[in-house]
Amino acid sequence: MRKPIRQRAAAAVSDERTVLRLARYGLSPRKALAANLTIASGQVLRLDAVSRGTPPRGHVRLRPRSIADLKRWIGVPDGVVPAPAGASLGGVVAARADRGDAALADLRDRYLVDGRGLDCFEHALDAACRRESVHGIFLDGDLELLPGSTLVVGRGVRILWARRVRVWRGSVIHLEGDVTLDCVSFEGQLESPPPEAPSGRPPLGTLLRAKGAVA
Repeated sequence: MRKPIRQRAAAAVSDERTVLRLARYGLSPRKALAANLTIASGQVLRLDAVSRGTPPRGHVRLRPRSIADLKRWIGVPDGVVPAPAGASLGGVVAARADRGDAALADLRDRYLVDGRGLDCFEHALDAACRRESVHGIFLDGDLELLPGSTLVVGRGVRILWARRVRVWRGSVIHLEGDVTLDCVSFEGQLESPPPEAPSGRPPLGTLLRAKGAVA
């Protein structure tokens, strides 16, 4: 049976939005895992970067070609966060000129927060960024944490990408490092009766504790 016209139109808009959101990372929808991820009450699920071999669907290693790529993926738009206080930029560079990569790392971190006034360093930062990789987990579906569940995101994961994120009261998201959460909507501390969790293992990650198990 064909879907009603209104449902088909909504699905087309959603698909178009997905294409545009993934294009920011230079990705197509086939790179994302088309599934919902629901962590049931009592479950602890861990998401880690895959460092060897071919990563499973949904895990993506991004290779920035420039500092602009890195800022778009894991940085902050200029002017949103106040620039780091302290010594002038010229003083920082002069004082740390003998540190080579360490000075570039300082400039990189500053650029990701606010790149204004750093145009003259972009060439050097572009070259340094090409040695980096950014691990992201891309879920073309919803992420839902039911009451009493825990999601652990390992330090190697820098991007967690999903459609809707729904966090029910009593659940926990533990981030071991800096993670960019890219989603269409985020709802937290939900209290109304949660939905039933689907049966079977979650489609991503390592299940550290199963539903109903005692920690």
